[in-house]
Amino acid sequence: MKPRVGEERDIGNNMLMQRKEIINKYWEAGFSLIPISRKKVPCLKGWQNTSVGQYIKESDFPENIGVVLQGDDLVIDVDPRHFKEGDNPFKRLKQDIGCDFKDTLVVETGRGGIHIYLKNPADTLLRASHPDYPGIDFKKKGGFVVAAGSIHGDTGKTYKIINGDDFNIMEAPSRLLELLMKDKVDFSNLQKLNGYCDSKQTISRFIERLKNTQYYISGGSTPPKVFETACLGKDYGLSPQVALDLMNKHWNLKPGRSYEDIKYKVACAYKYGANPIGCKNPRADFTSVTVDSVILGSNQEKWQDPIPFDDYSKLPEFPTEILPEIGREMVEAVSKVNQVDKGLPGSMYLAALSTCLSKKCQVDLGTHTEPVNIYTCPILDPGERKSTTMNLMMNPIYKYQKDMIWEVIDDEDPPVYVVDDITSEALFQVMSENNECMSVISAEGGVFGIMAGRYNGNGKGNIDVYLKGHAGDPCSNHRIGRRSQSMNSPSLTICLAVQRDIIREIGVNRQFRGRGLLARFLYSNCTHKAGYRRRQKEAITSVLKQEYREHILELMRMPLNLHNLELSPEVQNAWDEFYNNIETEMQAGGQMASIKDWGSKLPGAVARIAGLLHFAEHGQQAKDKTISVDIVNASMVLGVYYKKHALATFGFMGEDSGIESAKKILEYLIHHKPDSFKGRDILRNKNYFNNMRGIFPGLILLMERNYIREAKMNTTGIGRPESTIYEVNPRVKKL
Repeated sequence: MKPRVGEERDIGNNMLMQRKEIINKYWEAGFSLIPISRKKVPCLKGWQNTSVGQYIKESDFPENIGVVLQGDDLVIDVDPRHFKEGDNPFKRLKQDIGCDFKDTLVVETGRGGIHIYLKNPADTLLRASHPDYPGIDFKKKGGFVVAAGSIHGDTGKTYKIINGDDFNIMEAPSRLLELLMKDKVDFSNLQKLNGYCDSKQTISRFIERLKNTQYYISGGSTPPKVFETACLGKDYGLSPQVALDLMNKHWNLKPGRSYEDIKYKVACAYKYGANPIGCKNPRADFTSVTVDSVILGSNQEKWQDPIPFDDYSKLPEFPTEILPEIGREMVEAVSKVNQVDKGLPGSMYLAALSTCLSKKCQVDLGTHTEPVNIYTCPILDPGERKSTTMNLMMNPIYKYQKDMIWEVIDDEDPPVYVVDDITSEALFQVMSENNECMSVISAEGGVFGIMAGRYNGNGKGNIDVYLKGHAGDPCSNHRIGRRSQSMNSPSLTICLAVQRDIIREIGVNRQFRGRGLLARFLYSNCTHKAGYRRRQKEAITSVLKQEYREHILELMRMPLNLHNLELSPEVQNAWDEFYNNIETEMQAGGQMASIKDWGSKLPGAVARIAGLLHFAEHGQQAKDKTISVDIVNASMVLGVYYKKHALATFGFMGEDSGIESAKKILEYLIHHKPDSFKGRDILRNKNYFNNMRGIFPGLILLMERNYIREAKMNTTGIGRPESTIYEVNPRVKKL
């Protein structure tokens, strides 16, 4: 219930008092506070220099509060979103160090993680992360964390104290410090290397470069990038000790980073930096550098195996184990007997459930409801037994539809449940006359051609019924010379088994992608079995066929009454967490950043699948039960399966120009077999590219996949990627 105006004022005052109280507690505990935005960006330049008590009034913090960490602070930042499935690194960390952290301040973050506040002996050089505990960061001097009382910019949830509201901070366990302790840095071996030039000219140029870094220009309000900056010292040819002293004197905005911390990063830069010593030395402006002796000889680390393109063999297998018993047995039997990828009958089974249950139930997510109709699209080439598989999985529905023809009254049209190739206009009409429900089930991809306007004369597609039929939005059809029709809440199910060539064709259709049609499908990239099959004499048992038929028909016979499926708080939290994780993956640089349109619909698809599996598990009794945690977890497993297959699908749809560019460059490398090349060499020898801009994405992708690596910038073109020299993995010559 929405609070009245007076109640809203009281709630606001209570929050204000709580915020003031939290600020005072942080201040009394000796913490320096700074104002930060809801995107977790400091609002001040030189925020590292903020003194205790400088900002203590509530009005000092127009948005959120940041806690500046000093030399004796250590905060364990636990983010479960980055835990691997089936592993809990935080639980293992507590066991390894023998501490449960119940005697210190703990704050729950706005994304469901935690911040554990500890005291760390001053000047102890600690790691920021540990490879044995993914998803856990160890924040210390030079950084900050978001304070309790702040609001997360994406989730809208409050950072809140869940332990130690008295603000007593415990000493970091000795075992934890031992675990995170960095080795003492020794420059002695590095100083013996040749190629250093600590001349006045080099030092002057390096100081000038330090003062032009974004970190220095911003006054310390941007990340310092210590390792990258130290790499510049190596690039200029400075010895490690001189580079360290110059960084500490002319670049380090104290107390941002300790001397020992910078020393550690300098040592790492000189050991692991990719560029050779002195590649940006001032003398390079006047001296030519030969490719063979310096450039190619300077980058001799071991090559890794190239990662092939279009290698979908590592995509996850359809998780039949999470299906209800009869569904699992049927999908696995069809997969075995027909010798097809489980994703083909598995996706068809979900489409069969969708056909049975459309407009009979919906999932209540609190903020909105999701219908249970879905669009699936298994992908595989001709000769893969798509039609026979579809007939087996959909046979109960086909037979039910056929039987209904003989049961209706003579002057009444029989209901239609499934159609194959059909125009958009005809589909609209059939749906409007069939309780606004319909399923388009086909073992071919011709429906996509119809959607694109193959039979319209003008070549323009009409996809409104497919868009609104997925969402359940009202739609109408007004055509000259025809009777107007409308639907209030259409419910459409689609299952199309299509070839890869069809997927590539629809991928370039701007209308399909731009209006969100492609984002509505759950794709399954099926492994091809043709050519690897053996004569199969085994058949699906008549008993299993009958059990599956009764399983489907029980759901088909349910009355067309809409049942609202509610979630318990525990189930709601599980779905909310999945939603938040997907949102994070769609951020810039995230796994799903390139398919935000598809990813934004994935949590809803998971909720729809949960409704389908709920009824598949309990039959008609499901309407009187709440969806269980096990069902939601099973649906999320399917969501992850479809997510990984969607990434592969959109990858070869032609949406990623980098893949096409990389393949064309790779053709050149395989044909000419060079040891090294420049971007201009590709431009001269391939007719695919009109300019260097088309080549750059492919070069980046080939480096990521270990086909090539950057050797060194050409001295006549420093800063120009087209002049960069790339080494070729020797394994490419064997392709």
